[in-house]
Order: sequence, then C-alpha cells, then structure tokens
Amino acid sequence: MGKITKALNQFLNQILQVKLAEFKNIYKSTWIRDSLLNNIKSESYFYNNYLISKYFVNTKDTIRAISFAKKALTAKNELDAFLYTPLRSELNFIINKNYKISDEPYIAVNKTICDLGVVKPNEQVEAAFSIINKGKKPLIIKNIIASCECTLVNWERKPIPSGATSFIKAKLKIKKAGLFNKNLYVFSNAYNNTPLILSLKARSF
Repeated sequence: MGKITKALNQFLNQILQVKLAEFKNIYKSTWIRDSLLNNIKSESYFYNNYLISKYFVNTKDTIRAISFAKKALTAKNELDAFLYTPLRSELNFIINKNYKISDEPYIAVNKTICDLGVVKPNEQVEAAFSIINKGKKPLIIKNIIASCECTLVNWERKPIPSGATSFIKAKLKIKKAGLFNKNLYVFSNAYNNTPLILSLKARSF
C-alpha cells in the first residue's frame, strides 16, 4: 500500500503543479516537462499523456503536443473513458483544428430501464435495448460490464454506422426471492459516453 500511496501522491502533486503553471503562465519551466515525462515512463495513462500534451501546446511544440494527444486517445481503459470523456474533445482539437464534436458518434437508447416484472426463482429472463448511433462517425461498443454474475450480456462487436440501430441483449437468472436491480455499464467511443448505464429490474416471490 505504501508504494501505491506514494505513486498516487506523486500523480496528484503533478496535476496540481500543472494547474498552478497554467494559472501563473510558467509552462516554459523545464521541471514541469521533465516531471511529466518521467511519470509517463512508468505510468503511461490517459491523464499523464493529456497533461504533457497540454504542456507542449503551451510551449508551442505542436508536433509533440499532437503525438501525446494521440497516445492519450488510444489508451484502452474503461475507467479513463468514464473519468475523462470531456477531455477527449480537447485532445481531438489539438490533433485537428477543424475538429467538431458533433461529427463524433453519439449513443442513444430506446430506454435505460427494463422492468422484467415478476420472475420465478431460478427462471431465466431476457431483456433487449435498442442502441442508435445519432452521430456522424461509426459507433463502437468497446465493452459492457454487468454488475452481477447472474447477468449475461451479448452485443454486436462490429461498428454501428451513422443512423443505424443495434441491440444489447441480456439474460438474467434470479436464484432467490426478492427485489432485483442490476446494471449494465456500456463503454463506447461515443462523445456522450460516461458510460451509459442500463438497468434491469425484477421481482421474485
């Protein structure tokens, strides 16, 4: 735990240093650059790459700013997608000054809650959600995490074109009596992904 705490403190300290540098306009100080680059060598996460990209934007190093912006955007981590969705648009604009967030995929759903009604113990029931891509670029559902092992999820892995519809299907098996509320966390490349939370409700007596 000591190493984890130390690393977390170092990471948070660097965030504060960069924010202070933004406020005081001292981005040209090399200690900020060196600190961020050293951190990326050991922990190349989304936010680390975002911070160093912003550093190079402020020091007018466009090539390196774009390079680290691309690294941040290609980081594959569901937690990053949840925490940093608003920052992704900022990085896209660093890469392409003509970037418009309205051109990105936009995930919409016909409902966020599916009430399965009364279910007998050990009975398996199914639910389906319609997913619509209301953006301009193809929508990709990267992962879906169920809050309970009693829920099995299936979805099409291929990209969903603009204006097209796909489906998320879930099977829920309730083993005992009670009220149930299980969630599906949908991670995608949509600019409104936070992630999308779908709920399954049921009652068993």
